[in-house]
Amino acid sequence: FINRYYSTFGRMIDFFTARLDKSNGLFRSPEKGAHWYYDGINFSGFNAYYQAFLYQALIDLAEMSEVIGNAKDAALRRNQAKRLAHAINAFLWFPDAPGGPRYADWIDESGNRVAHFIDIAQYPLIALGIAPPDRVEAMLATADRRLAELKERFGHSRSATLSMLWPLSPIRGERCFGTYFYGGSLLASTYWEVLARARAGHVDGEWGAYRLLRNFAKHFAETSFVGSNSIDIRGNVSLGGEEGYLADMVVVPA
Repeated sequence: FINRYYSTFGRMIDFFTARLDKSNGLFRSPEKGAHWYYDGINFSGFNAYYQAFLYQALIDLAEMSEVIGNAKDAALRRNQAKRLAHAINAFLWFPDAPGGPRYADWIDESGNRVAHFIDIAQYPLIALGIAPPDRVEAMLATADRRLAELKERFGHSRSATLSMLWPLSPIRGERCFGTYFYGGSLLASTYWEVLARARAGHVDGEWGAYRLLRNFAKHFAETSFVGSNSIDIRGNVSLGGEEGYLADMVVVPA
């Protein structure tokens, strides 16, 4: 299988590595203009989500290189991954972010660091081993403080991982915060938070991996999340998230 598709995998990786910015070593999106997150949206600048999975793809390709006896390519890909992890930690870490230290979700075209604590821009950095231990602790402490606040203010149920912990902008504010794509729970993301907290040893306690997984399993047993890939901040089916065809949003965390 690897021999058959190895050259294709290499071309896919090279699309991204050819677009590593010379000033900071991060993947720069070829898109221009407005920035958003998740699927179907063109983003610009430097997105932490893309950096994390490019890192993992390089590690995976290195392992495939070893399987087919290509030690030179394996060393190349591991070195690329190592340099990318260094760049992520050098340029995306945001210790003075409002609400507490974490990585920037993205850096826009003007060089501004944006930090809403978007799940897929934060937890994979821990789960994939990119963030060093001291930063992992700082990130999770930031999350725990904010989750406690969201429990008090919005009745956060801890049934699944929230898509983001802070609203996107003062313009949208908190009018619809806690719903689909906007602070609600996009179900597949629970997978990444459980992995991240387990890797960090954050298993017990109110915000630990065990309670999150237990609550998610209980909710799944009751509803199977049928007809929706999202629940709101209180654990109810989220308006706008009735996309049952997105089976990965249900099956992966289940």
